[in-house]
Amino acid sequence: MSTLRTTRDRRFARLTGVLAGALTLLVTTGASLSSPEDHAVRSLPDPVGVVGALASNVGLQPGPVRPAAGGQALKGLFKLDPASCASGPASGSYFRMIQPGGGANGPFIENNTSACGDKTYTDLAPGRDGGLSTAGYQPNPDPAFDSSGGGTNDRITMPKDFFGAKFSTSTNPKDPQTGTNVPAPSITHDGAGHLSGDLRAFAAAYQRQHFNQGAPKPDGSTPGATALPGGTYDPATKKFTIEWASTIVGGPFNNFTGKWHFTGTFQPGGTAAATTQPNVLSPDSFPARVTAAQTGGEQLKGLFRLTAASCSGAQVSGSYFRMIQPGGAAASGPYLQNNSSACTDKSYTDLSPGKDGGLSTTAFQAQPNPPFDAGNGGANDKITMPKEFFGAKFATATNPTDPQTNLATALPVITHDGKGKLPGDLRAFAAAYQGQHFNQGAPKPDGSTPGATTLPSGTYDPATKKFAVEWTSTIVGGPFNNFTGKWHFEGAFEPAATAAVPTAPAATTPTSTTTSATRATGAATSAASAAGQQTTAASTSSPRTAGATGGGAMARTGPTLHLGLPAALIGIGLLGRRLGRRPDRIRTRGRRS
Repeated sequence: MSTLRTTRDRRFARLTGVLAGALTLLVTTGASLSSPEDHAVRSLPDPVGVVGALASNVGLQPGPVRPAAGGQALKGLFKLDPASCASGPASGSYFRMIQPGGGANGPFIENNTSACGDKTYTDLAPGRDGGLSTAGYQPNPDPAFDSSGGGTNDRITMPKDFFGAKFSTSTNPKDPQTGTNVPAPSITHDGAGHLSGDLRAFAAAYQRQHFNQGAPKPDGSTPGATALPGGTYDPATKKFTIEWASTIVGGPFNNFTGKWHFTGTFQPGGTAAATTQPNVLSPDSFPARVTAAQTGGEQLKGLFRLTAASCSGAQVSGSYFRMIQPGGAAASGPYLQNNSSACTDKSYTDLSPGKDGGLSTTAFQAQPNPPFDAGNGGANDKITMPKEFFGAKFATATNPTDPQTNLATALPVITHDGKGKLPGDLRAFAAAYQGQHFNQGAPKPDGSTPGATTLPSGTYDPATKKFAVEWTSTIVGGPFNNFTGKWHFEGAFEPAATAAVPTAPAATTPTSTTTSATRATGAATSAASAAGQQTTAASTSSPRTAGATGGGAMARTGPTLHLGLPAALIGIGLLGRRLGRRPDRIRTRGRRS
């Protein structure tokens, strides 16, 4: 009996040591306990479930079970057709962004940089590999971003402008947002003309941040409006169409959903030569000049001290900004939702007073030199504090020379008509965003009121000096062409005798406001610059609002390792060592007795 017990103890010790080693190998190498579809990543067999039981005991949570794909796995290159969407329904390969809470049918965000007639479609062109490979990964290069933060990978699709910042696509063995190991893309034909797949490795790089755009997500989940890949395939012609949706988890675009539509021809086994398609946009034309209305009455010289936004509930007050989509109206929108806003209604962007306290009508509150921070976010904090809009900070200023058009302006004018009404002239007002300048004055520097631009108007109580003033300004040129900013300022007016408003420093000159971004002069006003197309959460220093994650760290969607796992592994190894020595000690004590 003693011999049998000793043998059993030794076997248990060896098994425990082997299991501890196996678990250590799995953790240190990042291998998955589930069996991925890709042949390049394999898990150890566990026919009796011992490893799973031990993992459960030490707190390791396995990921969701992956359903096995049926049919023929199509290994090769899904060569993409470029988008065809100048007019009518879009075809070819394209991308659409669904607003939070939306579904497959939208509502969609309009990307004014798109070459499509319907700006809710962003046109895609095949990259230098020709399309999406299921024979291997097409990972991000090192570095993954250019000097201005735009995505650089050009293998699957060519980098494409989205609100003035370029995004690129890739597939990576380790998802760059969550840090989770993922299998290479797989697309399967069921033999009846239908395609399914696993594209959890698919990701987008934008504004120095990574966004997983796979379906399912790296951990196998399908959060929000995420929809697994599905499509059609003709084995005779090898023509295919595949579409999927992926809801973003974490960061400034949290709960927005990317909808991807790829069409083209499947090429088995290999890759194709690079295909490029330059994105050439027609130049913007300046709208016809409209003579601005002249203001009359008493000019209010001093500081319009701002009240910060109050917008946690349904009612919104204080100072705020809204972005109207092209073709919309000031009263009804449709408005763009800014997920970086602290407001419950994300179509409102909350504003807070800057270090001057608000808007001055006695001095320009010009851009500093340089006007952008290290991440190309607007740096001026005199009128309003810099505020995030889709993860990039914008700042406001009034300049003697408009930094977008290079035209001379005038000091802001706000006039009380003696009946409680406030007209004005704010042509000097401008916003700095993503390394670019956008005039947001009304009228425009040349006196025009293009698009939905409306002159300042509001109310004023001479007794309490409480005011509210509002205006809209349609952007002319650049990536936000025909979008309209709606500005609403509230607060208390302080006449010049009591208002403490610092004047612009002598070093800040009209010339200094125009040296940090490349822009067109005169009426045609495109402000794109190679060093300033976008900024990111990774390069800003202020904390996120409304639950968005700060910096480049994004919310993890994959399974995590229990903190006690390393200690448990050590404990298992020591237990095996102790049990392995036990029989020798028993025999030694027997001989002594």
